[in-house]
Amino acid sequence: MLNEVTRNASILMLHNAAADGRAPQDLLLKRIMRLRARLSFTMTAATLTAYFGYILIIAFEPQWLVIRINDDTLVTTGLLAAIGLFAFSALGAGSYMWFANRKIDPLIEAINGMEQTRLSDGEAR
Repeated sequence: MLNEVTRNASILMLHNAAADGRAPQDLLLKRIMRLRARLSFTMTAATLTAYFGYILIIAFEPQWLVIRINDDTLVTTGLLAAIGLFAFSALGAGSYMWFANRKIDPLIEAINGMEQTRLSDGEAR
């Protein structure tokens, strides 16, 4: 359903672009650039916050990282924080792939389809 909504929004945008005399590929490229910039900024900010937070804890509160979770185990809060940081990174990579596959890739496919149509129309003439 999400791809259908994206496709319908793209069709409407292309129709409006044609009515205004603008090249539809330009609008799609601008939309892709905006989506990628927003995604890059968000992912970068989240990653920097997580990693610098971890580094700041190491620098200013290292005693917090050696607290044992249980008296019977060697597992400390530092180990759990490191595993959490690793899980955060994996979740970030997965969310990037999910977003790119559902939002950006359909727009790129639309541009490629328009270019192929333009080329095949040009060859037929």
